[in-house]
Amino acid sequence: MTLSNQPVPTTLRRLFLLDAAGACLSAALLGLLLPRFQPLIGLPLQQLYWLALGACILAVYSGSCFLFAAFARPLQMRLLALFNGFYLLISLGVVLMYAGQMKPFGYLYFAGETALVLLLVATEWKASRYGMKAA
Repeated sequence: MTLSNQPVPTTLRRLFLLDAAGACLSAALLGLLLPRFQPLIGLPLQQLYWLALGACILAVYSGSCFLFAAFARPLQMRLLALFNGFYLLISLGVVLMYAGQMKPFGYLYFAGETALVLLLVATEWKASRYGMKAA
């Protein structure tokens, strides 16, 4: 695989930025806000912090792809979609593992996060497929 001299499409760049912003928001919610309301969420604090760490890692990756967009290619977008899918599976696994302790607000938060991440993964995958055909 060789890097082309073509500029990175604006759509990919915007998706990297959107993903970075979303991951930062998730990290802030999981690591700062939700722990304050842990009794209403039900998930143990340690699990909230681990999920926040995962969101931070995704934010660094997608933010780096945005900042260094001249080097970003559809492959990086496809990797991001896979990483987001893996994060989603881990999140759902944690929710299922602690289902007996989860509260309605916890289920509501993770249902919303799941819907948003699924939409993002589908969009990123589609964008990576389009970009790979064009390259």
